[in-house]
Amino acid sequence: MWSNGIRVGESTDILGVPHAERDLLWDGCANVRDLGGMPTQDGRETRRRAVIRADGLDRLTARGWSALVAYGVRTVIDLRNEYASAYALPGPR
Repeated sequence: MWSNGIRVGESTDILGVPHAERDLLWDGCANVRDLGGMPTQDGRETRRRAVIRADGLDRLTARGWSALVAYGVRTVIDLRNEYASAYALPGPR
């Protein structure tokens, strides 16, 4: 059953966008998503493939790092606190 273009029971974000449209499957990371399409204060939207959010790049496998590169990621900004960032990003495993 569908409602407003979304399968009833399908998981959505706070904007009603199905998670499947934002979620990226990168081997080793449990929570990676493209933040494109998010509304901005001036009424526009963030550009797809411009900002990606991930839970733990340090756990990516070689296949996960390949997916990250293939998606076009060129810069990683680590927003963890000093304690959490003591763990270095090792690169492909």
